Amino acid sequence: RAVKANPRDVDALTQLATVQGWQKRYGRAIATWEKALKLAPRCGECRVGLARVLFWNGERAKALERLDQALSANAEDVDALILRGDVLAASGRVEEGRASYLKAKAIAPGAEGLGAKLERTIAEPLWRVDAGFVSDHYSRLRGVEYDAYGQFGRTFPGHGSAWFRFDHQKQFSMIDRTFSVGGAYRAAPRLLLLADYAVTPRNLVRSRYQ
Repeated sequence: RAVKANPRDVDALTQLATVQGWQKRYGRAIATWEKALKLAPRCGECRVGLARVLFWNGERAKALERLDQALSANAEDVDALILRGDVLAASGRVEEGRASYLKAKAIAPGAEGLGAKLERTIAEPLWRVDAGFVSDHYSRLRGVEYDAYGQFGRTFPGHGSAWFRFDHQKQFSMIDRTFSVGGAYRAAPRLLLLADYAVTPRNLVRSRYQ
């Protein structure tokens, strides 16, 4: 109603655009934010609001462009810095996203949700070594049984990982040594493909796909 009464009311336009974004009416929200920006070109809230809806709509490059404009006008715009971190992290540019979060933290240490965002953007170690050993003594007749392993792997940030593993197992009087290689590939944000291949010195081969 306020917008109909006065189509040049920037406050009313920002409120309408915000509601449209929450309702996932992204096309209308973008148009409303752009209209508000034409009326108030220096409105930092409008730039950030428009960038947020562009991000929600999957238009990350345009969202970053608007956020860079907002930060050029005000380098200490915490909302712009945090949203910029969100867009960069979602684009696979995690280190740049974390840098943006850290800038926001320096200005507003208590910003809501910022701590969790920083934790999620801690860089994964590129190389990793794991090892383990489990031993059990069941009885004099059965003796000591154990299971030991060593694994060496590398992470490819944003894509997946690969590893080499050696298992050494003793059960009853049998010893089994297994060498395996495997990998994980992130084909989509919610789709991780896993595969490994293993062989024993006795050429007993097994494979597993998930």
